[in-house]
Amino acid sequence: MRFWMILLVMWGGLSAALFSQPAFIPVNVDINRFQMNDSLVHVEVAISFYEKSLLYTRVDSAFVGRFQAEIVVLGDQDTVYSESREFSNAIRDLATVNQANELRHVFFLRLAEGDYHVVARVIDLTNGARGGTDRPLQIIPFSGEDLVLSDIQLAAVIRKATGQSSFDKNGLNVLPNPSNVFSITLPMLYYYAEVYNLGPAGDGADYLVESWISDADGNVVRTFPAKKAAKSGRTGVVVGGNNIITLPSAIYKFNLQVVDGERRARQSCTFQLFKPDKNAEIAEAANAAREGANLLRGYYMTLSDEQFEEELEQVLSVARREEKEVAAALANRSEKTTFLVDFWQRHDPDPATANNEYRQQFQELVQLANVTFENRFRPGWKTERGRVLLTYGRPDEIVKTPVQRQGKPYETWTYNNLENGSIFIFADLRGFGQYELIHSTYSQELNNPNWENTLKEVRLNSGENDDVFR
Repeated sequence: MRFWMILLVMWGGLSAALFSQPAFIPVNVDINRFQMNDSLVHVEVAISFYEKSLLYTRVDSAFVGRFQAEIVVLGDQDTVYSESREFSNAIRDLATVNQANELRHVFFLRLAEGDYHVVARVIDLTNGARGGTDRPLQIIPFSGEDLVLSDIQLAAVIRKATGQSSFDKNGLNVLPNPSNVFSITLPMLYYYAEVYNLGPAGDGADYLVESWISDADGNVVRTFPAKKAAKSGRTGVVVGGNNIITLPSAIYKFNLQVVDGERRARQSCTFQLFKPDKNAEIAEAANAAREGANLLRGYYMTLSDEQFEEELEQVLSVARREEKEVAAALANRSEKTTFLVDFWQRHDPDPATANNEYRQQFQELVQLANVTFENRFRPGWKTERGRVLLTYGRPDEIVKTPVQRQGKPYETWTYNNLENGSIFIFADLRGFGQYELIHSTYSQELNNPNWENTLKEVRLNSGENDDVFR
């Protein structure tokens, strides 16, 4: 008895449910150095990211996002420090996720004099999404007798410490702002620093704290009232906060100077103020493009060589001929990173946002291809069906035709909007689950009007016995 069966599959909701999260997490990192002793420096590495970046799963009556924060410090030859911690963020309802709420953590290190690289990462333990950055770090101990300031740590808020937070120090709770970005919702520029090697205390022996803001050209745009501080030892804590919301949106420098008698110590740090103005759309689009590029570069720094080369290979599988020619001439990973960042930005359908929707959808398709088409010979994205999926997206319809009396199993994919309707025929010609493209009506692909004969010819050449169908 002859029989056959046709399966119809509609694509759309499946992948949206499984792969709705970004392929990387935008992570902010800020590094600040403070005195410890004559040979070691106390280093604080603060990280933050938006809670909306996590994938949440239901646990009892709540939704929980689980993530891992890790840090690796590399010296000249090897790893000098590493630490990893797991966290969870619980919310009652997905609708209550605050779009602006950041999750924060700080790592505390002790480092000797030298040049280092600090790699900080965040990994979503539910879906594997990750992000981070690689920062150079130079350590010079705060030794000697010169008046000197630590790095300036910018904060979202500074208040009296309760003794129950990892952000508590010197009687203060300093909630870091690793992005160093301020806005209408974060109008106060809080700062924390330490001054070392103050002169002896005595009657009237105060020191003076001066602060001001300068623009990108070094011009002073805002000066704040100087403050006197009483000495309580050789070390002092310099802390304050200023409302900066009246400044226009731009990148600035916050400058801090301590005056102790005839001695002076100065330190500065960069921050950004962003708020709506008459050029908000243009500024926001440019800022988003820069942020998106920086996030991608930071993400690529967290990848191993193998992971990096795999993403490059995935991109080249769908790149245009001229793009492949450019990629073939790239000499090192830095040039390849620039190529990838440029590629994603050229294809970004909405450059006014830091999130690249094209790359997100592409990564979703890679994951979907690996789940659906992987075989014992290659991952799903490297198969013929995977290539077509990555190149043209999800088909509007798939018709699966299993093994028949007259030939091999095959699938028919339909794209309604590709040249006013195109089909792709994939067949398992060898019987190992490796579906090959044997015909397409799309002009840029293989066209074989006699594809049905191809199925029959392969069957006859394989020497199969018709008895199994009787």
